[in-house]
Amino acid sequence: MLALHGVTPGKHESMYKRLQSEAASRPESTSVPTSAGAIWMSPIESRLYEAMRIEGLAPTAQYCVSGYYVDFAFPEVRLAIEADGAAYHDGEDRRQRDGKRDWILRKYGWRVMRFHGATIHRKAENCAYVIRQELNGQRRG
Repeated sequence: MLALHGVTPGKHESMYKRLQSEAASRPESTSVPTSAGAIWMSPIESRLYEAMRIEGLAPTAQYCVSGYYVDFAFPEVRLAIEADGAAYHDGEDRRQRDGKRDWILRKYGWRVMRFHGATIHRKAENCAYVIRQELNGQRRG
């Protein structure tokens, strides 16, 4: 099942298991059924995932790109979706790490779309619509 997440055996597999274990230990996280099996997600991740599914999209959750796990991916067009929660993404240090991560993903040909947690919480369906529009544009191009 892990191969569906873009994970190869070894280091990345153990990292994935550690990330899922950490997510499972947070009281607000929920186990969400996906096509690749149950995946632990934060409330904003599960809300965005559900909105994307309602929009007719089939994202891959927790997809590994060059050693980095993106919240959701559309590998066929190299589109990464990040749900940025305030608790984990506020502060200059975090912005710098996210900037480096985005730079590396772009280096490998990926486009990164970030959505703030408050926006997802209030308007997840709008976020999913924007993602669908981006996918439609990339698939045509």
